[in-house]
Amino acid sequence: MPRCRRIKADDVVYHIVTRGNNKMRAFHDDKDYHAYYDILRKYRKEVPFELYHFCIMRNHPHLLLKPNCDISRLMHKVNLSYAQYYKARYGHVGHFWQDRFKSYIVSQDTYLLRCARYIETNPLRTVAKIPPEAYPYSSYRYYAYGEECDIITEDPLYATFGATPEEKRAAYRVFIKESETDTDLIDPKSQFIASQEYIHSLFDRLRDFKRLKRRRGRPRKIWQN
Repeated sequence: MPRCRRIKADDVVYHIVTRGNNKMRAFHDDKDYHAYYDILRKYRKEVPFELYHFCIMRNHPHLLLKPNCDISRLMHKVNLSYAQYYKARYGHVGHFWQDRFKSYIVSQDTYLLRCARYIETNPLRTVAKIPPEAYPYSSYRYYAYGEECDIITEDPLYATFGATPEEKRAAYRVFIKESETDTDLIDPKSQFIASQEYIHSLFDRLRDFKRLKRRRGRPRKIWQN
């Protein structure tokens, strides 16, 4: 069965998920998680992107980011670099990541915040049911408690939680606790986490862009008899 073509556009936010091959564990200890952070740090300079939220689970990382480059190029670099690191450290042979990464375009409104909440409460949905404040490998503590994290670009919508840092953090903690409403947020068959209105407007924008590109190309030949 042919793969669905990835939808790409400028000035959009993506929710990215990359899974270990056959659900294998991709992160074993602090050194692995921080090696992944270092890779994100490195490529944020080379192929710029803004990372708003993340959660690195044992066998898959979640990233909510806005790239200023081709998303496939960025993720190829990140995934290849971490796979090389892992294979060198553990002597792993064969495929490391399962298939290509998944990407969902997220509208920059309430869907963005709901997606952030879905990502940061991932540990709570595991067998261990780890609360987000007890899980160190996510962006939650940056927003909820002001913990420093130099790989994060602050989510522009975080400003809506209050006027002061203390108000924002308190309101964010309350917001995250309402995660039960996000159970149906992601449709695996879709490439969007957004309203239908947003999806239609994005496709209209892409169509206009394609028309503009055609106009800028080589002029059509006029055949004369």
